[in-house]
Amino acid sequence: MLRREHGCKMKTYLSGNKPRITECFDFDWYFYRGEKEPVPGEHYVETGVGWYRKRFRLDKTIGADERIFLRFDGVYMLADVWVNGWKAGRHTYGYTPFEWDITQLLNGKNENNVIDVRVDNSAQPGSRWYSGSGITRDVWIYRVKKAHILPYGVWLRQTDVTAERALMRIETGVVCENPDLPAPAPFFIETEIYTPQGTLCAKDKKKIPESGAATAAVCQEFVIDTPVLWSPETPFLYEAVTKLYQGDALLDEVHNRTGLRSAFFHKDRGFVLNGNRCKLNGVCLHHDGGCAGAAVPVEVWERRLHKLKEMGANAIRMAHNPPNPALLDLCDRMGFLVMDEAFDEWEILKGKEFGSNTHESRGYSEWYEKCHEEDLRAMLLRDRNHPCIVIWSIGNEVPDQQSDKGYLTARHLKQICRELDPERPVTQANDQICSEPCPAKVEFLRELDVVGYNYVGRWRNRAETFYDEDRRTYPEWCMTGTENGGTGGIRGEYPMEMPEKEGWWRRPYYSAPVESGKLLRYTMSHDYVAGTLCGRE
Repeated sequence: MLRREHGCKMKTYLSGNKPRITECFDFDWYFYRGEKEPVPGEHYVETGVGWYRKRFRLDKTIGADERIFLRFDGVYMLADVWVNGWKAGRHTYGYTPFEWDITQLLNGKNENNVIDVRVDNSAQPGSRWYSGSGITRDVWIYRVKKAHILPYGVWLRQTDVTAERALMRIETGVVCENPDLPAPAPFFIETEIYTPQGTLCAKDKKKIPESGAATAAVCQEFVIDTPVLWSPETPFLYEAVTKLYQGDALLDEVHNRTGLRSAFFHKDRGFVLNGNRCKLNGVCLHHDGGCAGAAVPVEVWERRLHKLKEMGANAIRMAHNPPNPALLDLCDRMGFLVMDEAFDEWEILKGKEFGSNTHESRGYSEWYEKCHEEDLRAMLLRDRNHPCIVIWSIGNEVPDQQSDKGYLTARHLKQICRELDPERPVTQANDQICSEPCPAKVEFLRELDVVGYNYVGRWRNRAETFYDEDRRTYPEWCMTGTENGGTGGIRGEYPMEMPEKEGWWRRPYYSAPVESGKLLRYTMSHDYVAGTLCGRE
């Protein structure tokens, strides 16, 4: 994670002669909070406008056949970036990665370079939870050849996986530009697949067709016999090494890890992993680390996941936005089934605090029309190789579920998911399925591959019957609990009474385990319910 440090030294980056060099860019930033008075941030910390500045040098002169990129894994929010006074670009959403080619903006070897980042989180109240402010995730600088593998350009698709064999289809996108040579050699993609034990188990080299276009894609298919399957109990990972050649010259090399598994949702069997029914039994996690804030060290996540494993959890919903990629890496390695979620808000604004009028709030709906496709695509491209992810969530409790045209928005978002990942299903976490007087539209729910239920027992007789009515009325639906109440509470506090305005989801200590236990028993004894995730972990 990024640190703010004083007395920063001028550091030199991108040393060495490897085709691709990637270095962490987290440290040695100066920080200044300025421009106007800070804004109260929902009783957490002050927000407003902040400036970051970093000075650095390059180890060598940038060659005519080289490109340098700057990538941010997450900046909350409205980030404007300048390199040596030249505007590199702007990114709005605080939870998706972004990067730019900054080659033409940089100075050469041993010359000073300056990067300035302006972050604006002054639109408050802007979130229904602690968002944090500023550069909250890792920053990277990397150098590649002019011809290189595209960012997130290697797609590891598992088209058919059983205990006997796994069929993998690997698609690689490349930039095929090269220096002006009188007779340039052809480009090739070579892919090697290594077992969890590090043994080479498959290899293929394929020529890239000459099309005259600046970019190209290559598809390779592999058969892996008797694969070691990935699961929460056995989170074994294979490694794919992708190399780009021009003739015999190695131009680029990218490493990706994945687990081999089959996963799908079924209207009768619920969630099926590697041919066996598997209940999703877990929690909803926000992006922050509690008292550690929003820039969460990976050690904090690792400890947290170990605790969840010890208490029997096998699934995590990334509530309610794309998570830090380091957290997804941990879920791959430690064995958690993940629901990856894109948005908490679509076109209709949500009130951000109890007692406020909607017009007093701010939110992603202000930028949805302009940014949603870019942000959803960024999440899908970045995350689709993770074996831990078994379902995409396009939203959480969006008011659009009750609007007449909300189903069109859901259909549009699902189509983007289908385009970039046709294998995984799509859901949305619905909190108004049986609400009065305006329930979620059936047309909206039918757009979802899996209907997600938030607090399924909150509606009248459904406190006893849960999913029964919808199971009889819509037997073709796949169903899962996307967010339900747990025992809740604060460690060391066991109240026997609750204040009147405490909230409908809070329960006295003596009754909270009864209600959560009742829903858990129902979920575990009804195959068609894929599982349940407890809210507000």
